[in-house]
Amino acid sequence: MGDLGDFVATQVKLAQRDLNELLMLHPEERRCEAIPLLRLYKMEDNHANNQGGWSFLKDPRNAEILQCGKSGAGQWLMDRIIEHEWLSDEFLSLAKSGRIKWQRKRVEQYFHDVDSFLEKLLLLVHITSG
Repeated sequence: MGDLGDFVATQVKLAQRDLNELLMLHPEERRCEAIPLLRLYKMEDNHANNQGGWSFLKDPRNAEILQCGKSGAGQWLMDRIIEHEWLSDEFLSLAKSGRIKWQRKRVEQYFHDVDSFLEKLLLLVHITSG
């Protein structure tokens, strides 16, 4: 493989590693076992809808498909943090009032990591799109 091919292969490996971290997979977990199955081929979209903020995720025809977890697709990661002690310890703390609160610095770091991953992904899309 040439220099560009090696670079792309390295970036793909780094992006996959980062994605596993963002999905909060335990080292002993496999992605296919931990993440709810999402049948993308069944998704519908209204291409005529040019409303700002519209997404196929908001299309009512996809509601059943997106219910891939106890609380739905949008809540999957939060459910995961709450249900797994090793993640709860990392992201949550108990306030003096007895209420659960997010550990702000860790959440901010997570969002920073998301931004870094998206930058890598954008780079890969740009380089490999021809």
